[in-house]
Amino acid sequence: MGNEDLLQKMERERRELHELAERYGFQHQCVISKSMQLDQTLNTFLRTKTEQEPSV
Repeated sequence: MGNEDLLQKMERERRELHELAERYGFQHQCVISKSMQLDQTLNTFLRTKTEQEPSV
């Protein structure tokens, strides 16, 4: 998955997280799960970005 795809996925997951939090509150299990999913996507993006940077 490329950086642009990951950025789009992060944005979609972020929107879903906000919608779930508004509906169920921050402590609901579905909100926590979505937050963890977004964290994983963000970590994948950062790892991919770091691997693509030229080493110094």
